[in-house]
Amino acid sequence: MSSQKEKAPSQSRFIIALVLIFLITRLPLLAYLPLVMDEAVYGIMIEAQVHAPTVVPTFLGYPMSWKPALFFWTASAFSHLPLPMEIAYRLPSFLFGLATIPIVFQILRKAGATDSCAFFSTAIFLLSMFTIYPNAAALIDSMMFFLISLAVLTYMNEEWGRKRFLLAAAIAFIAFFTKFILAAMIPVLAIAYFYFKRKETLRDRLFLLSLLAVPLAFSLNLALFQQNGLGNELVIPLGSNTVSPNGLQGQLMRASGAIMTLLLGGGIWAAISVPGFLAHWRKNLFMACWYALTIFPMLAGTYMIWYFLPVMPAIAYFAFMSLGMWKGQVRLDKLFYITFAMLAIASLGLASFLYYYLHEFNVAEKNAGLMLSGKENVLIIGKYPPTLVAYKYLTELKGSPSGTPKDFGWITSVAQISDERMAEYLADYHSGKFPIVDGTFSEFFTTNQTFRKDTNITRFDYVAVVGSNVVPHGCRDVLSNDSGIVVFGGCG
Repeated sequence: MSSQKEKAPSQSRFIIALVLIFLITRLPLLAYLPLVMDEAVYGIMIEAQVHAPTVVPTFLGYPMSWKPALFFWTASAFSHLPLPMEIAYRLPSFLFGLATIPIVFQILRKAGATDSCAFFSTAIFLLSMFTIYPNAAALIDSMMFFLISLAVLTYMNEEWGRKRFLLAAAIAFIAFFTKFILAAMIPVLAIAYFYFKRKETLRDRLFLLSLLAVPLAFSLNLALFQQNGLGNELVIPLGSNTVSPNGLQGQLMRASGAIMTLLLGGGIWAAISVPGFLAHWRKNLFMACWYALTIFPMLAGTYMIWYFLPVMPAIAYFAFMSLGMWKGQVRLDKLFYITFAMLAIASLGLASFLYYYLHEFNVAEKNAGLMLSGKENVLIIGKYPPTLVAYKYLTELKGSPSGTPKDFGWITSVAQISDERMAEYLADYHSGKFPIVDGTFSEFFTTNQTFRKDTNITRFDYVAVVGSNVVPHGCRDVLSNDSGIVVFGGCG
């Protein structure tokens, strides 16, 4: 059926249908997983802003260069709602994802898609693990993409006049303080849109002025870093998870991991989008430019599904072009609906498998953290266990009348700590025999160094050993042993 003959429902009915898809695929997931990896760290950082807001966020009392404060300020308003902890932390991402639905739909319409094309492209966008996970996790990316898409739509909305460029600039400025340099997508997409649609706009002074928003935000952030002793670490949030500390070999491993993430997180729609892109890119050069940005998460998104969220609208658009276009016309026949339904079921099935795997992989850390919660004189040592640390820390903080968690020791690294070093730190927590970083965690994700949390504890009664066979001397009891996490008691 051609787009001219098609009698599509109104756009409002399309949006309602998309909202239903969103709710069905996200609501059941809000409480399913423990706080996983970055979520666990962010939970601790959110609570820090609840108790003492700062312009540079902190982690366990240390100023952090990882991420700006805006997300943590926003999420702190939800953290004490009478909800399970996991839902309270994930609710902002859920709401920002919900608010993004009509924005993505309108961007596609203004980019030249028909109502049906925009609807099914947005549906594909919502049916991908690339969007399901960040919308149902305590991550920054859902808020970040909401601001990026809102700014892009503001640029495209010509009926708002030239002053909309200033509004778009303000949104871009704010977006920088959600996830730093990703805000640069806004001017890139704005320039691409006007280059292909209305070149004279590229000479508009207000438009050119609006492009300065991200550099201005960068400069302000540098000043904030310098005030907090982090001026030399400005490159960290820009290069984190992009440039490997292990050289070319490490970079190639990251790229291969990102490709694996692409296959697992959205491989069905990504694979279908390739022939759509090859066949139709000339017909929509703006969406083709957006699609080309996929190269960045493919290089850097190692096992981080949410890295692909900013490019998923373009992947979804060209996936629909593969499925729904025939001889230059939108054709929504029975074959299309059957094929689309089968692919949607397969995509959701893969997402369900990944969620089950994440649950099984992380539940042991959660259980160990809950076991140690409320206990004095605890040491956690070994390969990075954020879920364990978060459940000990957060349950104590939320369960304490004073809102104060108990002190604990923690020595960790993203790389495996050798048995020799483990034994040394178990014998003397404050040992200086081996190189170790004290007083900051800012470079944790960009180096393989070992980091040590400050503590006043001199004797540990409980020791959690992660990813090592080292047995602490003098510990009489094994309280649990699950998935490489051994909790010892009676160590005093």
